[in-house]
Amino acid sequence: MSVSFIQQPDLYTSGFDPINFLASSNQTTQTNFRYRIRVLNSSGQTISEFRQPPYYADGTCLFDAHRTIENYLSYDIAKLIVPTYGWQVGVNTLVEFSVNIAEEYGTVPAAFASSTSSVIKAINSAQTYLNRINNPVFDRLIDVSDTGNWLTNQPTIDIRMGDSYQLSLIETGSVVLKLTIKTYDSGGTLLKTGTLNGVSSDKYKSILVGPDDINNTTLTTGTQPLIQDNTAYYEVYAESVSTTVTNVLRFVIDRDCLRDSYNRIYWLNPLGGIDGFNFTQMPDDNIDVESFTYNKLQGVRTSASFTYKTYQQERSNFFNKSQQKYKLRSGYINTEKSVWLKELIQSPIAWMVIGGQFVGINILTNTYQAKTTLQEKLFNIELEVELSVDTQRQRL
Repeated sequence: MSVSFIQQPDLYTSGFDPINFLASSNQTTQTNFRYRIRVLNSSGQTISEFRQPPYYADGTCLFDAHRTIENYLSYDIAKLIVPTYGWQVGVNTLVEFSVNIAEEYGTVPAAFASSTSSVIKAINSAQTYLNRINNPVFDRLIDVSDTGNWLTNQPTIDIRMGDSYQLSLIETGSVVLKLTIKTYDSGGTLLKTGTLNGVSSDKYKSILVGPDDINNTTLTTGTQPLIQDNTAYYEVYAESVSTTVTNVLRFVIDRDCLRDSYNRIYWLNPLGGIDGFNFTQMPDDNIDVESFTYNKLQGVRTSASFTYKTYQQERSNFFNKSQQKYKLRSGYINTEKSVWLKELIQSPIAWMVIGGQFVGINILTNTYQAKTTLQEKLFNIELEVELSVDTQRQRL
């Protein structure tokens, strides 16, 4: 009696893509044979259990764990909403699990031999179909011997002084990462360099790198403030010892005083990170009102008469419910940003900063054309959103 795994997922895998396990048994001809499948959390506790007959004619078992695991994945944004500076280890974006597969058979089926898979680390990410087929391995991993990427596809980042920005990564080994920040003036002259050492953990990590975030961070080396009045842009990357282990991201500081009424949007990107973008043009501010009405008898009765009054209503509102909507405009952008912003339209969750607070929004725009400079010399993107909570008025 034995159960053997023929194929297991990679150690790090996308939690919203198929997570397939292929296993076999040498007892498939037994009476009432079936596989008992248990999904185990990092403590070895069963979080889900299934039973199924062999999937293929040769008796092998195929099990996709992602519909179970996706229920245990979320996002790490708390340190962005209430700024917490320095390296942070996330607890929601990555989950560890394993799968135990056992043989069950007999007139009254009972469990016999079983086997447990390796520990798998699922990330709150979802690849496109073609990318999943052509690049099945999650390729954003940070390792001391190999350069990976931050969990964002955002090109050069335009940012205001008061904006926060959360960078995140997946570290695969117990490596102490060092964040390096270099600032430059408008002529490209290096002004300042600062570093910040991190913690050793093979987990999801994030760090706030907006201009004010950086200036509020206690540095390992360098003097504050790093971001000064003459800083035009700055670059951020992570190192292990003296080896650069991430791509270099450039942040261009937008100091245009005419953009004080911009709308900042954050959203969950397909890699499991949080992206941010400023819609810099004046938005349209709209309200959709839904009214619930009822009819009532008109007239006022006294002891001696019954009369009609003009101020009375026959059909009255029982209560009104309204939805706050905005049409946002990006301002002129380039092809790279236009293509990248498709990720915002497709995101399952987003927030808009209103009065300094994060407010949940729903993206209403459901058709998007990624424009290029070959089509138009200058272009901007329009996005329609609504607040995720309705406003209700008094009930009558």
